[in-house]
Amino acid sequence: MSTSTNRTSLGTVQTKSIDQIRKGLDKETLQRITQEHAEMQRVKEEQKERLPGAFFSLKNDKEQRIFLFSGQYQKLEKPATDFVTKQQIPGKTTTRYRFQVY
Repeated sequence: MSTSTNRTSLGTVQTKSIDQIRKGLDKETLQRITQEHAEMQRVKEEQKERLPGAFFSLKNDKEQRIFLFSGQYQKLEKPATDFVTKQQIPGKTTTRYRFQVY
């Protein structure tokens, strides 16, 4: 039983400095990269600001729990959505609060 192997030779790899790469890009591309980088930084900062935690629900009407709040909370404005269709309602927002509970 004979097996054949395909061998390919790798060509030389060119390396460029960051300045050389930037000189090869047009202004629109550089501006788009800057905007995308700013958006990534904004998302990262938003994630840092969010309080840690998760949602919870009490399953029975008579179920009782004691919650202790740390005093930190976030007020979030979100677009309102229709309960049945799950589509956003234009021009309407809902206010949600996120509390830190321990």
